[in-house]
Amino acid sequence: MLTARPPRRRLRRNYAIFTEYSKLVDRLMSGFMEHEGVSEDELYEVLLELERDSATQSYYCFDYILASVQYFDFIRLCADFLDL
Repeated sequence: MLTARPPRRRLRRNYAIFTEYSKLVDRLMSGFMEHEGVSEDELYEVLLELERDSATQSYYCFDYILASVQYFDFIRLCADFLDL
């Protein structure tokens, strides 16, 4: 768990990395949706359905998608990765 507040320079760098990650995921998701012929709404519905299905083992993708739209989820994902 992160307890000390990092210096401002590191915060700006982390946010810049988050922004690049967000752009990458957006490009990849857009390409996937175009290739598969799926709209954003359809993908959203499928992801909600997978989330509701307790037998689904696809949860790991949610963390990566959430991390692309929520900065604090991105930081948490990075911290989890460092703990591996």
